[in-house]
Amino acid sequence: MKTIPKHPDTTPNAEVPNNYFRFHFPHIHLGSVFGDDWFSLKTEAFARFFGTPVFLVGQTIIVAIWISLNATGFARFDLYPFILLNLAFSL
Repeated sequence: MKTIPKHPDTTPNAEVPNNYFRFHFPHIHLGSVFGDDWFSLKTEAFARFFGTPVFLVGQTIIVAIWISLNATGFARFDLYPFILLNLAFSL
């Protein structure tokens, strides 16, 4: 779990290079979106993962493999309208 480092005041520190959280310092007093218990922190981390490039590229690769296997006839577990794939996206 990544935590936002504490800053002595709420103004961004321009002298610190690579201070990626400098825009978060004025909002440190606000709580986590989902709460502060264990399950809420894991839920927030899980939700944040879905927007990362790693997830998006991985999902794109899996979908491309899924469609190519079914479109070429190599596997026939989900034919052309790809109903099962659509169901997976709906989940």
